[in-house]
Amino acid sequence: KLSWSIDKASKVLTIDNNGAMVSFASDDAPWRNYKEYFDSVVVDEGCTNISQNAFYECNNIVSVELPDTIETIGDYAFYYCSSLEQIIIPQKVSKLGYAAFDGCKSLLNVDFSNNEIITSIPQNAFAYCSNLSEFDIPESVTSIESGAFSHCFNLSKINGLEDVSYIYSYAFEYCNKLENIKLINCSVYYNAFQ
Repeated sequence: KLSWSIDKASKVLTIDNNGAMVSFASDDAPWRNYKEYFDSVVVDEGCTNISQNAFYECNNIVSVELPDTIETIGDYAFYYCSSLEQIIIPQKVSKLGYAAFDGCKSLLNVDFSNNEIITSIPQNAFAYCSNLSEFDIPESVTSIESGAFSHCFNLSKINGLEDVSYIYSYAFEYCNKLENIKLINCSVYYNAFQ
């Protein structure tokens, strides 16, 4: 059962959910109406996913702490969380959803260092993350989907492309500062680096 609380003094939203979190419509997450009272999110151990639209347009969130039990991050999960500065992707996450971090324009660091199972950076996953300057692709990733890093205007360095087999159209659209790309046996689709 989903339960949650907000500590107004520390401005922390704590979510306790054993198992899978239910999906929400874009404005249905129960904490959304109280977003002025929190800027940090802590998801307790036992929760296995961050559901679709869980933090859709929660532009108040600066930090998120996810447990090691998380296995999936849903479509639009952190869509336009425009104050979010960093995210650590837990080791068991095997799937990111469509546009999961799209519009997180304050995002400076995405840490996949403990994750060795994710195989794809999905469509629009980090689009419009305009403050990202460097990104480390996990060794397990074999494909970067359309628009994955579209409009990441400050992205100048991307590490780990050597193991990627497919980069789809517009994956790095308008990443104008990107340089020194190293690819090995990779199929690059139309306008991937437009």
